[in-house]
Amino acid sequence: MYPIFYVGSPCEVEETKSSDMVFIGRMNKFRHGFQKLFKKFRKYPCEWIQKDGNYTTSVCGYGEKCPNLAKALLGFHFRGDTLSANRLFDTILSGTVPVFTIHEQYNSVPNWYDWEQISFFADVMNKTHFMKDLSDIKQNKSNVILKTQNVLNDKDLFDWQTLIPFDVYTVSFI
Repeated sequence: MYPIFYVGSPCEVEETKSSDMVFIGRMNKFRHGFQKLFKKFRKYPCEWIQKDGNYTTSVCGYGEKCPNLAKALLGFHFRGDTLSANRLFDTILSGTVPVFTIHEQYNSVPNWYDWEQISFFADVMNKTHFMKDLSDIKQNKSNVILKTQNVLNDKDLFDWQTLIPFDVYTVSFI
């Protein structure tokens, strides 16, 4: 079984990044059983970041995707109803480095790409670990620059407006 390959939609890539991090998405889910999940995996981490004061965020929750997504260095890939979403591919196509927040999310993306080359991980399951992971990411500026360049170099692999993802996907069946 192959993981779902969501189709993202890009924002125009911004050369100058004006915020450290961004998350654009719902903060509440009104379907039965998802309210606690959304608080744990979305609302609380956004609050932790904002209270910390060491990071700039253009949006963490509801907001305009463009240009906010493209103006951030890092884009959070918080889980929602499922482990993955088109938000991950929106982030990549907009030239922003995704930050996975649950290890299982790596199982929900295509396995033909080395995700460590274009993403970071911050463990949202524990506030102390999450904030430490973000601090480590921010302090290693050369790694952020490298992963940003990797995203820009490889973003066409995830752009369904080209034939590249289709070619890569079909080769995986050979």
